[in-house]
Amino acid sequence: MVQRKWGFIDGKNYRVQEPTNSDIQNAYYNGWLHCVLVTGTMCFGVDGTIVWARLNCPGSWNDGETSRSFREKLVDEAWTLYDYGVRIRRSY
Repeated sequence: MVQRKWGFIDGKNYRVQEPTNSDIQNAYYNGWLHCVLVTGTMCFGVDGTIVWARLNCPGSWNDGETSRSFREKLVDEAWTLYDYGVRIRRSY
């Protein structure tokens, strides 16, 4: 059972049409999934509400990078009580 957590972070990838500009295509290409993507990361409250989101990031970025600014606020005790916060879903 998860205790002292009020939300969950997870990311989602969406396939997009390949850009004609090779530099842009390179940024949106995800080598692990072998396709061109945009990615989004969301934090959901335990009741299903969207607490935070960052959308339309290049597909080469991972969930950890897209949620860095949000996670930095979570470790700041001015924003979050000690030992409370969110659970990050890890998919391998």
